[in-house]
Amino acid sequence: MVVGVGHCIRPQARSPFQGLYGTGVALYLYELVFVGRHMADSSAAKKQKPEEPAPESAEAAGKAKDRKSMILMILVGVNSLVFAAVGYGLYSYSETTKAAIKQETEIEETVADAHGGKAHGAKEEAKIVALETFYINLTGSEGYKLMKVTMSLEVDSAQTQDEILKRQAHIRDVILILLSSKKYGEVSGENSQTKLKDEIMDTVNSFLTKGKIKKILFTEFLFN
Repeated sequence: MVVGVGHCIRPQARSPFQGLYGTGVALYLYELVFVGRHMADSSAAKKQKPEEPAPESAEAAGKAKDRKSMILMILVGVNSLVFAAVGYGLYSYSETTKAAIKQETEIEETVADAHGGKAHGAKEEAKIVALETFYINLTGSEGYKLMKVTMSLEVDSAQTQDEILKRQAHIRDVILILLSSKKYGEVSGENSQTKLKDEIMDTVNSFLTKGKIKKILFTEFLFN
């Protein structure tokens, strides 16, 4: 179940080796019981007075003793194998669980970064200052022309934006003088708007103290 952003409650996983571990413990307990009985039988036999066994009885007792020893060896061997398998399985399971938790943590951190806070490499919003429209009478070979220009200034920082807003009258005056010095042919030809943008930007940047204008944006550029 997901709680909030990038956090989840991991269910307690049941190890696949718990059943095998239980089997090993059961075999170990059975081995202890078997060995205990075997030792008890041996102790009781030593306390009893020795009797001269018949040859057939001695042979049968020897076979029974050998059979018990073999069973004991088999139990010890099987028990050792079971515990070795359980140990290796627990180690492998632990390493796999660690890797899964690490991967899940990385995914949670990625989700948290995407939903909370600023994404890496996100483009910062442009800071724009819009100026009021300029109306300029231009002279030229065709007589007077009325030029209507509306522009916005893209700046490099909030400090520059504040400075332009505070000094807007001064900036408008400088731009107005610059535009009024142009003739119709200088602003109506090919690439003339690009050159005019560069002139305005260089002129205004020359007296700004907090930062710079990055770009001039014409939103209207008309002649009448």
